[in-house]
Amino acid sequence: MAGQEPGQIPGLVYTAMMSVSRQVLPIGVAAAMVTVLVACSPFKGTDTAALDHDASTSEPGDAGGTADGSSPIVAMGCPHPGQGPDMVRIGDVCIDSTEVTCGQFGAMLRSTNVPVLVGTCAGTLPPTTLMLNCPTAVTGDLYPQTCITTCEAELFCTWAGKHLCGARPGAPPVTPPTPLTSEWIHACTGGNNKAEPPPSGCNVMTSATAAIRQVKQCEGPAGVFDLIGNAMERTFIPSTVTRYYTAGDSYFFKSSTAGNTCVNVDDDEASSRAADIGFRCCATPP
Repeated sequence: MAGQEPGQIPGLVYTAMMSVSRQVLPIGVAAAMVTVLVACSPFKGTDTAALDHDASTSEPGDAGGTADGSSPIVAMGCPHPGQGPDMVRIGDVCIDSTEVTCGQFGAMLRSTNVPVLVGTCAGTLPPTTLMLNCPTAVTGDLYPQTCITTCEAELFCTWAGKHLCGARPGAPPVTPPTPLTSEWIHACTGGNNKAEPPPSGCNVMTSATAAIRQVKQCEGPAGVFDLIGNAMERTFIPSTVTRYYTAGDSYFFKSSTAGNTCVNVDDDEASSRAADIGFRCCATPP
């Protein structure tokens, strides 16, 4: 991961990968899926009943909406399909306010309407609980879902009516990605399309992920939490044919370039699983 020098890929390959991989067949039950299992086992000591949110009681950032079914993101022009975190609009990008949690990912695993992906992610099925049990991963409904592959992250985002954060519409194939070409970096920099200091006091150089919104000072831009630290996040921008960029520092890793963390990216094998890599989804405002 850290220290890897991602290889460039030709523009034609990049464009083809990005255009084909987002094709989705009509939503239906994945035929090969016999049993749907819960994503993460409860974190030791957690009251799971207290974490069982529904649409009538959840807060922004949890699965579902507010008590009256409304959401602040509606007025901001972002989709609100009712699955995954609420979204915040930053410039021309809508981005999840938090990392996708174990509880939210588990809702997809229990669903009977899992999308069938084609293109780069063709044949991707929801993972089993065993696949999601990285040895050092912290689990619990309010903790970031880690130990997922790039296509499993895209599967969730598609199911939630969004997409895994990738290239900005019409962006040229530039590697590594920049605020002008990456939805994630564009949002992280506050829509200013330039490197700006990230929020301070985030969950970096520690021993484990924290629950979403637990590190209150790690908010930035306004309404978006843990873009830096906690879990490094997958994006749908390829660095090679089999590797995709990740963004944001994880809990045990801190960038050596102070003040420019939003634009520091790494890359990882699309099929790998790691206890410190999670994801969040993006959407294009109508």
